[in-house]
Amino acid sequence: MTLPYYADTPLNLPTKARQEAIQGWGFNCTCNLCTEPELSETSDRNRQEIQNLVRDMAKVENRNRDAMRVITDQLVALMETEELTAMMGDLYGMLAVAYSKLNHLEEALKYSTLAVENQVRFRGKHHAKADEMRTLLSMVRGAIRKAESEP
Repeated sequence: MTLPYYADTPLNLPTKARQEAIQGWGFNCTCNLCTEPELSETSDRNRQEIQNLVRDMAKVENRNRDAMRVITDQLVALMETEELTAMMGDLYGMLAVAYSKLNHLEEALKYSTLAVENQVRFRGKHHAKADEMRTLLSMVRGAIRKAESEP
């Protein structure tokens, strides 16, 4: 049986920390990721790289469209590799905020829309995270309308 416990755990937890986090839930995970050392090591490296890339988004030298696109592509690829589909809404939200801060509103619209869709799909229509992403999407749309109305 597969349970989506990862929806409530941080993206970057290595195998040992994930296993410790779920012990209180009354089961011991025996999926391939948790039981095969080679897979665990690769996954731990990928999750550490996700954490590093999220930190890199805030660096001054990465506050431009080209750098953000490279970081975005790497993050999305790693998240897909790790099969963190249910966590993509969080990533999309972070990307939407980052692109908004750079005033790259097309990308902000794309990722805020994806964030809403993912949060609704995996957390539910009325979840606080879905509401938060809808608010973000509304703000991005407002910024776009404002930019379009300016001469």
